[in-house]
Amino acid sequence: MNTIIKDKFSDEVREVQFDLSRKGLPCVWERGGGYSNTGEVQLVADTHGNPKPCMYVRTHGQLACDNHILFKANVGDVLMQVSRWHNVAEVEIIKIISIGADGKAKMRDVHLNDDFANMLDAAIAKSYDYHCREGYYYVDRFAKQNDPESDSNCLEEED
Repeated sequence: MNTIIKDKFSDEVREVQFDLSRKGLPCVWERGGGYSNTGEVQLVADTHGNPKPCMYVRTHGQLACDNHILFKANVGDVLMQVSRWHNVAEVEIIKIISIGADGKAKMRDVHLNDDFANMLDAAIAKSYDYHCREGYYYVDRFAKQNDPESDSNCLEEED
């Protein structure tokens, strides 16, 4: 199915509050999925739009269109938020420009470009995944390197 992409861009700098890990690290979730005719997704990537290593993968509890993969938030990281209605998707790419010790972050929109092509493909696919229960765009740093069929998750967040 062909999806029409609209770049949702704003010049405003906004402030958001990130979740904090048990060790006090600012964290952000990959979340979302698809419903019958709509989809809401948030993906996380490094500055260049590449997948990041995860801190934690949720595998139990309410997962449908909820939080799936936990990442440590770093300055320069990019969040892609996609809101899809039928075959029209609004895409917003937000870059973290500063993070305070309390988890408050300042963020600014970035224009959609070719650096984010793989991330956009994953976000659109996730927005069509009915009641999505898994992560789409991350590096599993705990997976066995020699076993491409490995199904292991990232270990739980460090204590």
